[in-house]
Amino acid sequence: MSPVSILKTLIVNTLISIALFAVIDLVVSNSSVRFMLIPDSFRIPDRRLHHTLEKNVSSGLAVWGDRHYRIYTNSLGFKDSAAREIKPVSDKPVRVLFIGDSFTEAVGLPWDQTFVGVFASHFPEVEVLNGGVVGYSPSIYLRQVELLLSRGLTINDVIIYIDISDVQDEALCKFDSLGDIVDTGFVVNPLARVGDPPDTIQWRSAPTPTFQVPWERSLWPEFELTRYLDRQIDLLFSGSRRAKDPDRLVKSMWTVEGVTLPYGYGNLGVTGAIEKELGNMNELAQILHHRGIKFSLAVYPWPDQMQYDIVESKQVAIWRSWCERNACENFINHFPDFFALKNRADWRKLVYLPGDVHFNQLGNRMIAE
Repeated sequence: MSPVSILKTLIVNTLISIALFAVIDLVVSNSSVRFMLIPDSFRIPDRRLHHTLEKNVSSGLAVWGDRHYRIYTNSLGFKDSAAREIKPVSDKPVRVLFIGDSFTEAVGLPWDQTFVGVFASHFPEVEVLNGGVVGYSPSIYLRQVELLLSRGLTINDVIIYIDISDVQDEALCKFDSLGDIVDTGFVVNPLARVGDPPDTIQWRSAPTPTFQVPWERSLWPEFELTRYLDRQIDLLFSGSRRAKDPDRLVKSMWTVEGVTLPYGYGNLGVTGAIEKELGNMNELAQILHHRGIKFSLAVYPWPDQMQYDIVESKQVAIWRSWCERNACENFINHFPDFFALKNRADWRKLVYLPGDVHFNQLGNRMIAE
């Protein structure tokens, strides 16, 4: 064959291969198979809550750092022990709803190793629901509970796990004119540290409720396999990797006395974000009281609190006071449990995921207990 013929054959084969891959991608991306093959494809945008988990996912592939595990969601789109239907009224005498963010979802761990899953295993007579999702904060907790109640879901108790990062997350989201959760237009580096250059901590971006730039809101979302490969190539060449030991993070150091954080909290700043957080939680408390639903609130430390803060952290003081004003059923303070390990040289390895701020299996078990 001549060089020209070889080149033509190569081009034709390449185009055929691209077309076949596109067809396979479209078929996979529009079927439930994608949850088992494409990591985190069960994480989807949501018009009301900004983002959520897909409903009724059986054996979805989840990835957090270098941890790969299977995740199941129920008919509400909550992480669960299996894909199951949640009835408006529970068959069990008591239904407890946990709400929170990535710590409550317990990223990096399958259901039976999470503190909500362990709690559920110890109380088989209680129906336990885990409404925790990565990136949630009080604005979304409020809207989430309102939506669940408006759909006729009966709940006896709500346990709210307030996260250290909720302050920053509140600064980065807002309610639009329809009452839906959208971005404020600020983007922050989740691994930014105190003292980093301002333009590497926080910058402006076009507000969007779907995490997608405009050109992605066309056919691009239909090709999930291609999008996943695109992200992996970007990570490979950008050199973006999780820090070995997250330390003095902008999103967590706000509790430490003497630390000032002029960047990383949008236009609100730390003080304004805390006020917004408290306002949304006050509204949530009023709704729960009005419905006769008991609620408790829990706090826990990040590694930065263990390293630089005190056991009577601002996080503890703020939410203990809030619980007293709003008549919580219980104020659950996990700080003493974890600070009891502070004298151990291996406390980070003992209770946190490697190179991460989230609790490992032992940390989750401590919370469950």
